[in-house]
Amino acid sequence: MRSSYSSIRRQTKFRFAPVDNLQQPTTKLAFEALISSYLASEWQQAHGLRQSLGAVDWIHYSYEAGGERRTNDMFFVADLDPPTALRLIRRQQRADNHLIFALSTRPNLVAEYMSEGCSYLAPPSYLMSMSLGVLANSPAEHEILRLSSAEQASIIETIEGAEPVSPVDLEDPRLSYYIALIDGRASAVARLSRLETGFSWVSHVYTAAPFRSQGLATALMNQLMKDSYDSGDRLMLLLATEEAHSLYHKLGFLDLAAVLNFILL
Repeated sequence: MRSSYSSIRRQTKFRFAPVDNLQQPTTKLAFEALISSYLASEWQQAHGLRQSLGAVDWIHYSYEAGGERRTNDMFFVADLDPPTALRLIRRQQRADNHLIFALSTRPNLVAEYMSEGCSYLAPPSYLMSMSLGVLANSPAEHEILRLSSAEQASIIETIEGAEPVSPVDLEDPRLSYYIALIDGRASAVARLSRLETGFSWVSHVYTAAPFRSQGLATALMNQLMKDSYDSGDRLMLLLATEEAHSLYHKLGFLDLAAVLNFILL
């Protein structure tokens, strides 16, 4: 398999030191990056529309799927009491799916949303950031492939449990997909989105169950951080699941805020 991909390279560990003149971002900036990450690709921008409902941001997707028109709504609530936020949200036309992202700004927020008719998706996620700086190399451990064509979308499909990737996204210059290999077999995947000059967003990090605890996610993140730095980015942001929270801490990411997810019933 190795000879099939000219873009395969040996992954190298990198250690990043904080950039002296780059302050850790505010929670507001990170939450804005989270919203922007849902309009990062060409497909998302073509089918999605962002609107402001005052203190609530709203992204509405409308697209064809299986010969039918589908709609999805995402609402982002940074600092607003649940009753007021939900009054604004419920005024909008209902979509097929509707998800609420709410910054955890005070105790009992989960109970308040649930009392207003929302279903809570536990556990919370965490907005995290890392400033990228001078790096030092160390011996290689895993092979990393940066996918470069639509034809390679099928490679990700061989990673059991990974989210399928559209060939359109693989050709999108805003996005970069990476896979980690063990014995030539694709075993983990990650995505890097460039939101704007100076910082990037990491998502879709996933390792197939048989290959976990072997350093693949760390290998992918190290390569993403290096490539992001080489492209001129000095700040990396992500939304970590509770399961992956400790991994990102070990890599040097810092917590900014917890994010709660709800489904509007």
